[in-house]
Amino acid sequence: MRRLLILIWNIILVVGLCSCQKENAIVVTADKQVASDEYGVDIATGGDAIAGNQVAVYVCGAVAYPGVYYLAADSIKEEALAAAGGFVDGAASTYVNLAEKIREGERIYFPYEEELGVDYSPISGITSDGKVNINTATLDELMTLPGVGESKACSIIEYRQDNGSFEDIEDIKNIPGIKDGIYNNIKDYIVVN
Repeated sequence: MRRLLILIWNIILVVGLCSCQKENAIVVTADKQVASDEYGVDIATGGDAIAGNQVAVYVCGAVAYPGVYYLAADSIKEEALAAAGGFVDGAASTYVNLAEKIREGERIYFPYEEELGVDYSPISGITSDGKVNINTATLDELMTLPGVGESKACSIIEYRQDNGSFEDIEDIKNIPGIKDGIYNNIKDYIVVN
């Protein structure tokens, strides 16, 4: 009985001491998990946990484990989804192009079907020849266009919601911040089918 009490006391002591230490995190990479401290330093080797050709992406929305993940720089969004534990019930699983490459510091948001409303369509905004359909493209798809960041992509989507579909690719110049310079950079990459 005395040994059992000593064992229990030792367990309580160890748990108590461990809770006073700095928190460590598990950094999930495409090929392994690396224990790291709060500064991203690999505890096992003392090296940088994101060294080499890895990029950090923030995966959130309708996924099992939202968070920051470190993946190979040439990874696609499908790998980011897998790192976050996959979709949860009610996810709009066809909304984000899973074959699209990830970018350093990108926020990858997987929406729920209920967020998208009755007009939700899993149709991609990327045509078979790789052009972006500015009438159906998602925020992420619009952001693949040269010179179009999140702000301009949001403006394009708002314009569509307020005014209906673009009738001609030149109509994109109605968007604040998209004038001849940006239009000339993107005109060969967009369609309005």
